[in-house]
Amino acid sequence: MDGSGAGGCSGQVVLRHLKPAEETASDYVAALKNDGFAFPDTDPDEVSFFIGHAPDCQIAMYLHPEQDTTMVVIRYLED
Repeated sequence: MDGSGAGGCSGQVVLRHLKPAEETASDYVAALKNDGFAFPDTDPDEVSFFIGHAPDCQIAMYLHPEQDTTMVVIRYLED
């Protein structure tokens, strides 16, 4: 999730994570915050869609539970 697409803030990541959605959301929000993204205060247990903001970059992250796994889609939003 390093934003190394054509413009540094482009492209998307789609993957399946082997944890429940709530735990996956907390893990990814924490990792993205560590990468410099800010997120509105939301409870990862209650939402499945997050918008993150960093200087000159925005991302949308969507999580969808599937059986005992979680589908994660992170899309870099271009200006």
